[in-house]
Amino acid sequence: MLKKIFFLILISFTALSLYSEDFLYDIYKSENFSELEKGKTKITIKTQSPKVKVYLNEEFYGYTPLEISDLIPGFYFIELKKEGCKKIRTAIQVKDAVSDFYYFELKPAEGTVSFSGLPEGAVLSIDGVKSEKTEGIILSQGKHYYTARKFGLENMWGNFTVQGEGQSEGEAAPDLTISLEPREKQLGIKKFKSVKKCYSKKSTDFQKIGFNFKISKNAFCKIQVFNQYGIELYSEEFGGNFTEENQAVEISRKAFSEGLTEGTYTAKLSARPLSESENLSDNSACDECSFSVK
Repeated sequence: MLKKIFFLILISFTALSLYSEDFLYDIYKSENFSELEKGKTKITIKTQSPKVKVYLNEEFYGYTPLEISDLIPGFYFIELKKEGCKKIRTAIQVKDAVSDFYYFELKPAEGTVSFSGLPEGAVLSIDGVKSEKTEGIILSQGKHYYTARKFGLENMWGNFTVQGEGQSEGEAAPDLTISLEPREKQLGIKKFKSVKKCYSKKSTDFQKIGFNFKISKNAFCKIQVFNQYGIELYSEEFGGNFTEENQAVEISRKAFSEGLTEGTYTAKLSARPLSESENLSDNSACDECSFSVK
């Protein structure tokens, strides 16, 4: 009789201890079971990902898929761990004369990253994908890379690591903050393009060839036009403020040294800060576009 009372007290204590942690454990239900002979126990543990470490009451038992026999009937803490995944912590009941099957799905470990100092209008990309958010971005555990671009500023880029290891189901993801330090670019050309991709010799608008562009700061510019053989047909230099969108330059077709016959042409725009010497330097920028005549 005393042994029976002691056994009941032990089971009650074990069951209560399941709730002694900071969060509540539910008893994880088995997927299915089969009967065994009395005095025997068996549990089978499988996961959607192989080679997951299995701990019972903090003791390591092996890797999934795993069968464990002849455990003492009762409640057990079970913990499943694998690098790159959120660990699972719950409880199971081992029953006498029963073979239980347990299946667990581990989720990828995650963390959040936020970016500070990102200039208004800058485009942020993470792992090559544009991000609409700058704060609380949820990412999987591991290494990632970012780029931040804005016209007139030097490109910002770098690598970072999200630490999700050791994270459990339901736990808050650790936060990582990346501080950016935007630096003004010496010079940049944006959206240099021909007003029309194709000009018709029969059209009235063929009297002029137009180009649109934007430059990040006051600059001394040079525009050149080449035919398909790389022969320069036109060259002009000019300076000023071209920081607004869709700055325009128009060239009279009569200004071309050999005229504009049918074919494809390349226009090149070079720029340097007004304070620089006439020779192009590391602070210079250039861009090209093409148009055709039919």
